[in-house]
Amino acid sequence: MSEESQHEAKAALNAFDAEERRIAHRFSCNFQTTGHILGPRGGNSWVATITNISATGIGLIHRCRVKPGTVLVIKLQGNSQKLSRPLPVRVMHATPQENDDWLLGCAFVRKISEEDLQSLL
Repeated sequence: MSEESQHEAKAALNAFDAEERRIAHRFSCNFQTTGHILGPRGGNSWVATITNISATGIGLIHRCRVKPGTVLVIKLQGNSQKLSRPLPVRVMHATPQENDDWLLGCAFVRKISEEDLQSLL
């Protein structure tokens, strides 16, 4: 395989990988959750607003910046009360908002099932 062909194949694979990371449909929402930081420093519980959710991640509006890489434990409760359990999420990014809150983009440590996702919406 020529060097040019290898480069084209690698570029196509990278484009495919980028699309694959975004295959989980994200749903807009607006409900509250409670959570805490995992570990010995995470004893204080707080409230955040869930702005969007997918099978692989969640967007939270929180009053404080949380360092990317931090693992949070949040409680998700569905409207049907069928799903109510703490779930670990890893903060992937923290973006400041106009009102001094922070948008935390988080990835579920373990992907949630489509059935659990639907019970939350």
